[in-house]
Amino acid sequence: MLTINANWRIWDGGVRLADIRQADSQRRVAELNAERIRLDTKVDITNNWQSYERSKANVVAAEGEVALAEESYQLAEAAYNAGTGTFIEVEEAQLSLQQTRLALLQERLNHEVAAMNLMVAAGIY
Repeated sequence: MLTINANWRIWDGGVRLADIRQADSQRRVAELNAERIRLDTKVDITNNWQSYERSKANVVAAEGEVALAEESYQLAEAAYNAGTGTFIEVEEAQLSLQQTRLALLQERLNHEVAAMNLMVAAGIY
């Protein structure tokens, strides 16, 4: 005995075409989302790169400020030793030197944070 059973859909009322259109629409949404993610990543990397470059310039500027503060301190100390400067001027110069050194440390920290942010944005870290 042989039995054959078959099912053919002769007309589905447009369900197949609706499924095809829905799948095509989902594909387009996925492509647009992927493009948006690529553009967002590019903008994020660009912004982080600029922040990194600014922080590098800030470190160089802070190093220059420290050099000037050291020179100012040496001049104040020399003036005090020569008898033309006051002890308060020496203390102010020393305080200024300590503040610029602290500012340099802060700028170096900011530079390291900017480098880490750039690596995270680029997917390196």
